[in-house]
Amino acid sequence: MVHSGLSLQLRSKTRYPETRPQKCTFKFIRTGVRFPLTAVGEINTYPLFAELALNIMNEEGRVGIILPSGIATDDTTKFFFRDLMDTRTLASLYDFENRRGIFPGVHRSYKFCLLTLTGNGRPQGQGAELAFFLQQVTDLKDGARLFVLSRDDIALLNPNTRTCPIFRSQRDAEITKAIYRRVPVLIKDGPPEENPWGVQLRQGLFSMANDSHLFRTCIQLEAEGWRLVGNIFRRGEEVYLPLYEAKMMHYFDHRWATYEGTDTRDITLSEKGNPDFLALSRYWVPEGEVKQRVPRRPEMLASALAVPENHRGKVVRKALCYWAAGYWRKMGDEEKVETLLAAALPSYITDTQADVLNKWALGMKCEEMQERFPLTEADVNRMAQGILTAPTPGPAQKP
Repeated sequence: MVHSGLSLQLRSKTRYPETRPQKCTFKFIRTGVRFPLTAVGEINTYPLFAELALNIMNEEGRVGIILPSGIATDDTTKFFFRDLMDTRTLASLYDFENRRGIFPGVHRSYKFCLLTLTGNGRPQGQGAELAFFLQQVTDLKDGARLFVLSRDDIALLNPNTRTCPIFRSQRDAEITKAIYRRVPVLIKDGPPEENPWGVQLRQGLFSMANDSHLFRTCIQLEAEGWRLVGNIFRRGEEVYLPLYEAKMMHYFDHRWATYEGTDTRDITLSEKGNPDFLALSRYWVPEGEVKQRVPRRPEMLASALAVPENHRGKVVRKALCYWAAGYWRKMGDEEKVETLLAAALPSYITDTQADVLNKWALGMKCEEMQERFPLTEADVNRMAQGILTAPTPGPAQKP
């Protein structure tokens, strides 16, 4: 079976005014039970065609279809592809580029695939056979371009979308799987969400709209007695750091442009040849503001630092104890773990007193803090010395 992937009658209503038959078709597709996996997002007929073929296939049968390759890689078809892998009904998928004009009337950059499905009565045992970037059928004779991915492999490589990863060769696939077995993904969607790298997604450290009161120009700082050293302003122990903007950087080049007054110019090759040359920014910001926004620290500690000042000391103390305890637990020294945890929760603390993070801290696993934000033994010793020598805060006195 061949499907062109075209769906003029089901395209965006902004380009094709809806008629009553079209509205009824949309309603049937979206609200009916016939296409639970592919009636997602902007409706296109080729995923519906694939799901229909899957549903009418005999349990012992097979189906071969020619479809756009997006059936395995697009976000709108991820539920369909995930179902194929979970039920082991995907036998093979061979992706082609139309560069050699296999379909003369189709653009040469168009990608299509040979999709083979198998019935539930004869599921694929080891996984589906895949190949990508083929240009002619004879490319399938090259065994190095064919590789097999199982349901577990898909979950390892693309745990969030469960779409099909693309590789040019079997070797590429095996190398990538070996890397992912050792190194976790950036963020794994929940529940529960896993963020092993402690990544925070944000537009930037500073906003031109909300943080502009922190910015100082070269003229302002020099008038206040600051001295430019390299591209950093200093005055005694105080420091102002350059505020880099996107226009100052490029791919693999952190010295793409520099400011001269209020305008930028490209940095010359001769300037780039000088390792001591530094780009100048339009604005500078206090070093203290930068340090508050970029340190790698556990969420518990970050939250503790945001607690009102009258409770902040003991809450920060508790967070540091848990962080240090995580290191010693990983090292197998439970005696030091118990000492730190005892310091974190003095005997007088109860669930009813002013420790605003008590219940939350009790539920946290200190090992996770060490795994995500690793400390060295020297870090822990300095931290523990300050914790254990500091006076233990007593219960709040009633007026």
